[in-house]
Amino acid sequence: MLVACGSEPSHVTNSPETQISAGTKESRDRPRELTSSGEHVQGTGTDKWKFVRGPNMKVARADHMMIPLEGGDALVLGGRISSGELAPPELYNAETNEFSLANGPREGRGEMRADGRISVNGYLVAEPSNTIWLGYLFVDDDKLLLRRKAMKLLLPNGQVLIAGGVIREKTVKGYVDRGLTNKAEIYDIRSKKSRFVGEMTSTYPSGSATLLKDGRVFFAGVGRELPTTSTSAKGVKNDGTEIFDPRTGSFTRGPNLARPRVWHGAVRLKDGRVLLIGGQSSTIDLEGLTNTSEMYDPKRNEIKACGPMQVNRVGPEAVLLSTGEVLVMDGSLVAPAQAELFQPDRNVFVSAGSLTEPRNFTAAALLSDGRVLICGGCIFRGFGSDKVQIDLAGSDLLVPKRVEIKSKQERG
Repeated sequence: MLVACGSEPSHVTNSPETQISAGTKESRDRPRELTSSGEHVQGTGTDKWKFVRGPNMKVARADHMMIPLEGGDALVLGGRISSGELAPPELYNAETNEFSLANGPREGRGEMRADGRISVNGYLVAEPSNTIWLGYLFVDDDKLLLRRKAMKLLLPNGQVLIAGGVIREKTVKGYVDRGLTNKAEIYDIRSKKSRFVGEMTSTYPSGSATLLKDGRVFFAGVGRELPTTSTSAKGVKNDGTEIFDPRTGSFTRGPNLARPRVWHGAVRLKDGRVLLIGGQSSTIDLEGLTNTSEMYDPKRNEIKACGPMQVNRVGPEAVLLSTGEVLVMDGSLVAPAQAELFQPDRNVFVSAGSLTEPRNFTAAALLSDGRVLICGGCIFRGFGSDKVQIDLAGSDLLVPKRVEIKSKQERG
């Protein structure tokens, strides 16, 4: 997946040291559905869903993104090819079940139409409320502050929140980093003007940002302190949360997480709650990998623990299904093909079976017919200096299993 927040973790490795925390192969293969207290529960998601092989993309890629489009198709953006260049955009046609090279620039270009609908490279996006991380497609240059690694979040009112990052100064010798900033600004897509708003409570939110139902933005995995003299947030305790209200332009501190959490997954459920899954405890490579999860309730402004996932995941890919369940995959160090479902009525994770091939740094999107398309990604061969990344062009589709209803005579 595309890790949100500008700074990306090192590529997943499969060294023996990182395999220990997830248990033996026998324990990973055995279904483990646990409540937040560790109690075993019954049932899996494989009785309702299955993975089938999908078509190949024209270009293999990893670390890309996929955007669901109106009409049921999907647009694939980003990922790099062997030359180091961005891979060309591709279009998935849901009717023909094929990929083809798509129109528009490789980096993607966002537009807001007169009717308020959003398009990327000329293709209409299906659900703008789920495209918060597309803000950088609308802001391609520096505005009030010269900075890098800033978050650029697309708000539903035609504005982009630009927050945090590292301040840069232009000198005769080039650009020089001058430290982290907690300043935020709002860029209006229509007027193409930017204005300062409130200051974040942390300079470096290295976690997630989720658009709430009421239009506010919920940040999780932010630091508690303001390290303004460094250009790195390493060592910061990232167990805080904060909430941005675009109506007032202000940031307020939210409840603390049960544990520090960065490079995790975040999904807004149908009832408005936000599920936080996996990640690691700091921005130091592969430190404190976790399978834990937490739930933020915006109505109560509180966070509670949920059942753990079956394996540790960093940078997981998570998709809200039409059923209200959440499909979770990617980010596993030892089981890159394993998928699971979060069931919000029980607050537990159950097995969803396995993808048709292992993949990390993949991208997924919910299609209009309820299927989930998962494409690209990579696998790793070898260890240490001999480790090689192999990008993938293949895809998977999560589809509902057909229920056969037999007559009384057939049932005997």
